[in-house]
Amino acid sequence: MKYQPQSYSIDDVLQDCASNIPPSLEIQARELVTQLNVGVPYTTLGGVRLRRLPSMFRFKLGRGFRLICVTKAGQLLPALLMSRQDFENFVRRRR
Repeated sequence: MKYQPQSYSIDDVLQDCASNIPPSLEIQARELVTQLNVGVPYTTLGGVRLRRLPSMFRFKLGRGFRLICVTKAGQLLPALLMSRQDFENFVRRRR
């Protein structure tokens, strides 16, 4: 079963995040998405393709949070923002 996010807006992703995000990481997430929209390659921004889910990419936000983006129509769009522990469980469940 593939994960289908409800929306691809960074505002919705930040609002749906279960953890309390520090304001500095919220700004970092917005800047990262803005740079992706401009066309900066995901590898330049520290993005890594998930092996188990090749349509998803992970970006580290600080030490404790991960931004997950999905490809749709050739563009990377934000889908999830979660803690590092939740991210590890998310990937583990999809093996």
